[in-house]
Amino acid sequence: MRTTCRWTTVRRRRSTNTCRWKAVRCDGDRSDADTWAQAQAPRRRILSGAFVATAVALGGNLGGCTSWTLEQLPASWTDAAKLDRVYPVRGKKRCYDAARGYEFLYPMDWLADRTLYVMAADRVPKLDPGPLDAAARKNKRQREPVAGFGPPGTDGEVNVSVVMASVPPGFQWNAMGAPEQAAHALLDKSIAPPGSQKRATLLDAQERTDRTGQLYYTMEYVVETPRWKRHNNAVYAIRRDVLYTLNVVAPESQWEKQENELRPIVESFCLVPTQPQTW
Repeated sequence: MRTTCRWTTVRRRRSTNTCRWKAVRCDGDRSDADTWAQAQAPRRRILSGAFVATAVALGGNLGGCTSWTLEQLPASWTDAAKLDRVYPVRGKKRCYDAARGYEFLYPMDWLADRTLYVMAADRVPKLDPGPLDAAARKNKRQREPVAGFGPPGTDGEVNVSVVMASVPPGFQWNAMGAPEQAAHALLDKSIAPPGSQKRATLLDAQERTDRTGQLYYTMEYVVETPRWKRHNNAVYAIRRDVLYTLNVVAPESQWEKQENELRPIVESFCLVPTQPQTW
């Protein structure tokens, strides 16, 4: 190690101008630990700055870096962590409502629209088949729109909505028969009843269950009037006397062009365990 010395002058007496040179301190006298610590200081500052910059970039999804990072992870991991509620992953964001107990994926550029909630409430069928009608008339059941999303800058004709409505206690889907039979009953009694000037055409009706055994009915149908024609793809589920309805709707003229974007929304819908809200 190279040794350098610093020198200073010290006067012997106040009465003379004679002076001598005296070595005060030599760098070579410093310990190796002091030298190492001084060398590490710039490195720590560089690492700290890099960490902060990375945190800011990831937290703000600058340049889509957070989305890209999440897309490199297994889909099962991102689904479990539900980070796609905040950052788009594979072009989708997640609507997750732990208090009400449902979730689904929607296109990342769609925005929440309060007006869609009200529009969606009018599309929810009333599940009061047969002898249950009399009991249903005793209590007015409220239909509660809870979510609505659509493309920005549009007239709302293309959208997805979720509505919750109460059903008679103990009601189950098998009370309405197989999926196709239940679908026709909903279309004829609730969605396009006689005298409504609506005509409904059923395209498909299926059922599926998730890993918890929850049953879902799906319906694809077209409703038309003299003024408009709309393509609907809906999924229904009942839990604890509450009917959950997710419906994706688009003008029939646009459905084929946007089908690959719209159909996965219905397929992703599922019920999840409810959790109390914490504020």
